[in-house]
Amino acid sequence: MGQSHKRSETYFLSAAQLAWLRKEARRAQRIDQREVCGLILVNTLNHLSLSALENRSRSPGAFELHLADVNATRTQLESGKKRVLGSFHSHPISEAVPSAGDRARAFYLGVELIYDVCADSARLWRYRQRERGGRLEELMLIVGRLRNRPAK
Repeated sequence: MGQSHKRSETYFLSAAQLAWLRKEARRAQRIDQREVCGLILVNTLNHLSLSALENRSRSPGAFELHLADVNATRTQLESGKKRVLGSFHSHPISEAVPSAGDRARAFYLGVELIYDVCADSARLWRYRQRERGGRLEELMLIVGRLRNRPAK
């Protein structure tokens, strides 16, 4: 399946998923300013779910995903109704805006959800590295209200 995107895409994250992310990110922040990270999964209605992966970085304020962990998650999804949209991570002490380091090392498949622990906010970004100088755009993320299935 191709990775085509439309500018007008709207994505939905349940309140329960945000609560889980909040809890895990705050816990990591309290322990040693580490970040939580993983993959963003999406279904055909653009409902997001988060699949945590181990943060392989041992540095505060940083994260690292290993390809083996990513591939294991992708393999589990092959027969399901979800696909990987991108990756996510938390910012223990900064806003949910991609840093220069994020633009260089994050954005698995070009999409990144960033959670700001201090402001308790999540934002969804797309980064197109191949465009001149790279182009960053924020995607519409609605938290709490999931779109219902269309009538049949």
